[in-house]
Amino acid sequence: MSTSTQKTVAIFGATGGTGLASLKLALKAGHKVNVLARTPSKLSDLSSQYPNLNVIKGDIRDIASMKSTLTLNNRVVDIVISAIGMVIERVGLGLSSRDPTICEEGTKAILSALSQLEAEKTVLVPAGGPEFVLLSTTGISDKGRDIPLAMMPMYHWMLSVPHKDKKKMEETMIHGEGRTRKWVMIRPS
Repeated sequence: MSTSTQKTVAIFGATGGTGLASLKLALKAGHKVNVLARTPSKLSDLSSQYPNLNVIKGDIRDIASMKSTLTLNNRVVDIVISAIGMVIERVGLGLSSRDPTICEEGTKAILSALSQLEAEKTVLVPAGGPEFVLLSTTGISDKGRDIPLAMMPMYHWMLSVPHKDKKKMEETMIHGEGRTRKWVMIRPS
């Protein structure tokens, strides 16, 4: 891939599901990718295969780790992908999490770190700022039902905690801190 089409990408939530799939696609496309991971060993196989992957050990709530993930070669990345998701566990008849606001708070943390980097003026920022890709979920649309009828009990009862968090995450981008940025939201099923 020529360097003129090569992008720099930061991915949060790259060790599971859709985030991992996004990471693999970005690497195969030849993009330079920074990933923030609490457990970098989950990505050791990919790290050994792709020299264009840089895994940063850290947490979504650590501003230094966030800023490090968002910059590459003294420049803010071109694309930010947030695939943050919660670890859910069975609680009674439903599902919950020890961190029931991770998606909302993680999105706010990414936006805050970006704003700080832009204000500090210590790194170059792409014109108009980086593009932001937010991975959400189906079943939470305000525009009508977007899941099969048979899945509604599971989505609205068993998954109420993670879906409440995803909804607040979306609101952060639509009406909150993210509203002035270039972004797209994807609801993979």
